Amino acid sequence: MSETTPALVFEAPDAPIARVRVEVPAPGPGEALVRVRCCTLCGSDLHTLEGRRAVGAPMVLGHEIVGVVEAVGPGGVHDTSGGELREGDRVAWAVAVACRACAACERGAPEHCTARFKYGHAAFDRWPLSGGLAGHALLVAGTAIERVPERLADAVAATATCAGATVAAALRRAGDLEGRRVALFGAGMLGLSAAAFARALGAAEVIAVDVDAARAERALDFGATAAVGPRGSARSLSDVAPDGVDVALELSGASPAATEALGALRVGGHLVLVGAVAPAPAIVVLPEDLVRRRLTISGVHNYLPEDLRTALDLLARTDAPFDECAAPPRPLDELVSAIADARRDGHLRATIAPGA
Repeated sequence: MSETTPALVFEAPDAPIARVRVEVPAPGPGEALVRVRCCTLCGSDLHTLEGRRAVGAPMVLGHEIVGVVEAVGPGGVHDTSGGELREGDRVAWAVAVACRACAACERGAPEHCTARFKYGHAAFDRWPLSGGLAGHALLVAGTAIERVPERLADAVAATATCAGATVAAALRRAGDLEGRRVALFGAGMLGLSAAAFARALGAAEVIAVDVDAARAERALDFGATAAVGPRGSARSLSDVAPDGVDVALELSGASPAATEALGALRVGGHLVLVGAVAPAPAIVVLPEDLVRRRLTISGVHNYLPEDLRTALDLLARTDAPFDECAAPPRPLDELVSAIADARRDGHLRATIAPGA
């Protein structure tokens, strides 16, 4: 009898999540079979479950994943550094796999591949083991795979594959941070990661801005040097940065935050937009303002394999309390209560350990 593994199949927001058994496949050339140790639930997973984000269901959700290699396909599989993967290696992998053949890939922008495969987003009938809410994941050929640094807990490493790598991509776009003043708009998982990473990359000041003062002040534990909130350490960004900031990262997706971030830039400043991945009200950008203040506005969506490596390296270097961001792991059958409990207790991520 073939070995099977459990999986949770999402079909629609108003439908029960089905627990099924899936046959464990033998990996083909370039593929790796991984036993899932941990899956943390990103905000986009929650939006899907709540019906706020359209997806091509049915599917197995979950794209922030850490697992252990159980088998590799004929010819072997290598990590991004060229090391051969072996049974027992603890690994994390990039959310998206580029086709390397479309126009975007050919012009050097694989993160915008028009035919990309995405873990936790793939149709169940074609890729039943692509998401983290399952006992195993089958990594397709071409996946950017990284060994997880020993000191990182599973749940911390899992967040690197989405929030962490996205922030690494945004900071790469922002350029050299040495000695610069950085403002972060939004102090969720992205914002806390940005605070820690920016400081590790040499930023002299990191100012966390959030409409929730407690969230902004939490960023102080992750490397931020100041917090701005309605009732926080400072009531406005101008209180702590009267002459503006060099770099602003908009991580919340809120149009008012993007407007404030743009206005906070010094001459020559750079605004990197990250959070606006859903329709939102327009913001006003004056061409004369961009010209006279020599401003740069960039957008970041998805990331490169190198960004995942950077995120894992920076997480391994920091002493920020990322362990506190994820709730204690719960088994697959407790998905709904795990999400509710994580929200109640103030955790930024619910954590599922399929083997628990």
